[in-house]
Amino acid sequence: MRFLKGSSNESTLLLLEGINQKLDTFLRLKQAESEEKQRDIDILTDAAIEIVKNKRKISIRLLERELRIGFVRASTIMERLEEMEIVSKPKANKQRDILID
Repeated sequence: MRFLKGSSNESTLLLLEGINQKLDTFLRLKQAESEEKQRDIDILTDAAIEIVKNKRKISIRLLERELRIGFVRASTIMERLEEMEIVSKPKANKQRDILID
């Protein structure tokens, strides 16, 4: 890359500028995508809290069914509920205690 930048070849410099612009665009899009996913998780977490309050039980499978989401997203939400101390970590029998009223 240094060799290319040190070159006086105008087409090489234009190529590098184009690559930099595409990389900047890609990074901006990835950041926006990440922020959108975070907003979705926030909304789904609020819905999961309501499920916990109403059903007084919780599992990843229940989150999948009720929220119509996949396992990975449901697991992420469950981890967040643990961090918020809404549900306990799973016990030996894989049951979780509800920690809120």
